[in-house]
Amino acid sequence: MYLILKRMFQTPTETIGKLVHGDEIICYTLEDIAREPKVVGETRIPAGTYQIKKRTEGGMIRKYRERFGNSHYMLWLQNVPNFQYIMIHIGNTKDDSEGCILAGTSYEEYEPDKYRLLNSTGAYLYLWNMVDKEFKNQNDVYIIIIDEEDG
Repeated sequence: MYLILKRMFQTPTETIGKLVHGDEIICYTLEDIAREPKVVGETRIPAGTYQIKKRTEGGMIRKYRERFGNSHYMLWLQNVPNFQYIMIHIGNTKDDSEGCILAGTSYEEYEPDKYRLLNSTGAYLYLWNMVDKEFKNQNDVYIIIIDEEDG
């Protein structure tokens, strides 16, 4: 399965995108902004193709398992250059991410040039269940990230 994250626009503080599979918009995304040089915890990952695997340990997993059950795992992007432990997870604003990708069913501007995601839990669970089905069918899952705002 291939998911495509199309980054639509970047403000001075965050990047808004949409995650699609075929013709379906799975969710909208919020990430940090592009920075050169990288600032740890405040820089989005580079465009590219990354395999998604299960992460069953680490700081977030206990909280997510308490909420969603013991079989829950994190959606973990593999081999991201100069980054570690990049996940797709729940969150509404850039303050909820340290380089990770947040999911929401929609987004809104709540201050000039500041955006937040809405219904992040619902969007995340929809995506998680879609990916989990692929894993149960022994299929690999990849995310292709495209910087559309450049062209």
